[in-house]
Amino acid sequence: MLEQSLGPVTVGLSLLAAHLIIFWLSQDSNVTPPVCLTAFAAATIAKTPPMATGFKAWKIAKGLYLVPLLMAYTPLVAGDFQQVLIVTVFAIIGVWALIAGLEGYLEGPINIVFRLIAFALAAAMMWPGLDLIVRVIAAAAFFALLVFSKRNAEPQAA
Repeated sequence: MLEQSLGPVTVGLSLLAAHLIIFWLSQDSNVTPPVCLTAFAAATIAKTPPMATGFKAWKIAKGLYLVPLLMAYTPLVAGDFQQVLIVTVFAIIGVWALIAGLEGYLEGPINIVFRLIAFALAAAMMWPGLDLIVRVIAAAAFFALLVFSKRNAEPQAA
């Protein structure tokens, strides 16, 4: 008898990941124009232009596109508790770094060099298959960038 190349557990987890990816991406319409109902509701509350708010929400929600990639290429769905925890923690910090790179702002404005560094650190924290030590070093570098940004931020008037 011919044996399967994948066991039933692996196939089941692959199907679960596929369904989660589809569901996750279906939620994208909540923040992307022209639908972006949540962004339009926020614009109404804040009394801001709806489409401008929708595009800002879309820009900030770029992390929304990373979670399906993490589900597909990391042990986020099929891993044990420790693997899931590691992926989750570094993904959260990585998305923070990605948004800092996109927005050009941490605790204060950051220049183009620090934005590029933030992008590189985000990739290092979320890239599948990298060693834990690389992720830890990238997270430490990002927190150093955060402290540098906080120290260089102008104090706000009270």
